[in-house]
Amino acid sequence: MPAPEAHPITVAIERRIEPARTVEATAWMQAGTDMATSFDGFLGSGWVRAGENSDLWYMLYRFRDIPTLEAWEESPQRRWWLDSGRTFASEVRVERRTGIEGWFDAPLQRTG
Repeated sequence: MPAPEAHPITVAIERRIEPARTVEATAWMQAGTDMATSFDGFLGSGWVRAGENSDLWYMLYRFRDIPTLEAWEESPQRRWWLDSGRTFASEVRVERRTGIEGWFDAPLQRTG
């Protein structure tokens, strides 16, 4: 059986966005997506709002394996991007999954 690092990994992030800053948050989310595309192993991403009047937004991104994911997550570029959104976006929950197993089960939460 291959090591877990050999499988693509998807990260799901739930964020609370200040409602008055929706336009800014939309540009910020797209900027983060655009930045991630330049990293080796990036396989894709997307984001959606929970609803028109909801302050919850969901972002997914996927990388080839754990090492390429960690290169993105630990990069100075991502730190800069996250810092630029701190005044209007707060992380609520983060989940990491390989494959499609578990997406329809109760999630295991990961903080930090």
